[in-house]
Amino acid sequence: MNTNKLKRQQSASIEYLIPYVGIDIGGTLAKLCFALQKGSPVDFKHIEHLAIRSYSDFDVFFQTFQTNDVESLIDFIDQLNMNFITKKFYITGGGAHKFEELFQKRLKVEIIKVQEFESLRMGFLLLDQLTPNDTVFTYSKQKGQQYIVKNKSLFPFLLVNVGSGVSIIKFLDEGTIQRVNGTSIGGGFFLGLAHLLTGENNFNSLLDISNKGDNQNLDLYVSDIFGQSNAPKDIHGDALCVSMGKMTQKLKEGQDVNKQDIVKSLLLMTSFNLSQIAFNQAKLEGIQNIIFAGNFVRNHPDTMDCIDHAIDYFNQAQSKQNQNQAFFVKHDGFIGALGSFYDAFNKKVHESNV
Repeated sequence: MNTNKLKRQQSASIEYLIPYVGIDIGGTLAKLCFALQKGSPVDFKHIEHLAIRSYSDFDVFFQTFQTNDVESLIDFIDQLNMNFITKKFYITGGGAHKFEELFQKRLKVEIIKVQEFESLRMGFLLLDQLTPNDTVFTYSKQKGQQYIVKNKSLFPFLLVNVGSGVSIIKFLDEGTIQRVNGTSIGGGFFLGLAHLLTGENNFNSLLDISNKGDNQNLDLYVSDIFGQSNAPKDIHGDALCVSMGKMTQKLKEGQDVNKQDIVKSLLLMTSFNLSQIAFNQAKLEGIQNIIFAGNFVRNHPDTMDCIDHAIDYFNQAQSKQNQNQAFFVKHDGFIGALGSFYDAFNKKVHESNV
């Protein structure tokens, strides 16, 4: 694929980007990516901080919808008349199959299914074209976000795509990818268990709840077992031993356990475990760079800080030459949707050149 096509076509004609729509329908969320001509009325809901407005003739917008209410996505598309402008919708994820007939019936469009891992590959290519200096970053609470200027220097890397489930994909270069592992401990696990324990089933609300929690009220640390000054050699007192390790005793003693602490513990438990799986896979593959993305991460400070802290912790047993680094993506939940969008663009360019 010639990734310079996009830049050439941007200056030549906006028709190559508009009105293409990229959609990624996963197990929990449906993600939408679309472009509008500069100056078009923006009287619709979208995720403002993700909008790409750095070009003179078009803007790119993003929005999410609950998969179990995919009709709201279809209504949104219908209200913006996207289906009257383009009759081909490029969709990735399991929902491309599950909801194909519904899209065809409601919108009278043709569904072009985009292979899931290929959409992730193309999504990264498109982001590197649209926002080359505002895509991939490192994160820590001390230093905040620090963007990587040249994304191509990250190859090879592992992409840990954390949606409802988790896929770990090896990127050797722009054109070579392979799924090498995965885990069921992802966003769906967190959401389901948090719903069971707290009654809350909205992911954003759960993140807000976790911000007010303190997992140390429930989690068991080395210092809780040995005391702060008596920890075994080479094990820090602040190392986590057991997630929710204090829960049983608290309940036996009739102490209150608040949902803020429960959700915070669950969030960090999920983040820490997928970090360990990713780290071990990186060692097996001989790869140092690990990019964490997907709507579970969604640029949430505590999630990213836990992942960064976990990778640093695992690095302690490694030589300086073999240290792994965690990276994150600004548009982390929309890589698949962007890839579907880019696929639509490439197909149009091909048709125009025939």
